[in-house]
Amino acid sequence: MRNKKTITASVMLGVLLIGIVTAGLMGYLSNIITGTIEVSGPVFYLDGDESLLLNDNDTTETNFQIQPGVNTTFFSDRLGIDEIYKSQFDIHLWLDDDKKGSTLKVIIIKEDGEIICQKSIFIKNANHDHEELICNSKDIIDLTNKDKIGIVLSGAEENLGNIDVAAGHKYNSNGNFNRIEISKNEI
Repeated sequence: MRNKKTITASVMLGVLLIGIVTAGLMGYLSNIITGTIEVSGPVFYLDGDESLLLNDNDTTETNFQIQPGVNTTFFSDRLGIDEIYKSQFDIHLWLDDDKKGSTLKVIIIKEDGEIICQKSIFIKNANHDHEELICNSKDIIDLTNKDKIGIVLSGAEENLGNIDVAAGHKYNSNGNFNRIEISKNEI
């Protein structure tokens, strides 16, 4: 009889100890780690062969003359995605205007010619000064997995001279390139 009581007491003590250990482990194992992650959108770099390189600034250096009324178009490779979120396009260009007072039209397009967004900029200075344009898509950009996106640079008809765009060049020690930075447009 005494063995039964000892066994019963041992089993109950064992269950109690297992419960205590399990409760302690649950508190330890159920801790949630929190943190913050900053995700950057894609960056397209203007390349000297009239293409846009996705997240790759190893670009060919070439100077383009944008003449009045003439388009120069840079396209990406096929993106392989179905859509791009409603986007803000931060367009960074280093431009030289030989007549100091030309207008450059900048259009973000899909490969089929559909306009995603467009802006114009009046160039006041020469010497490859930095110009930044912000252009927003109106909605989600529907694509097929074979679509490309592009940027069209066009000199306004009324321009008196050419606009020089040096694709692929680094313009200062900070390593800035002609590029399009895409981020989610929250508005």
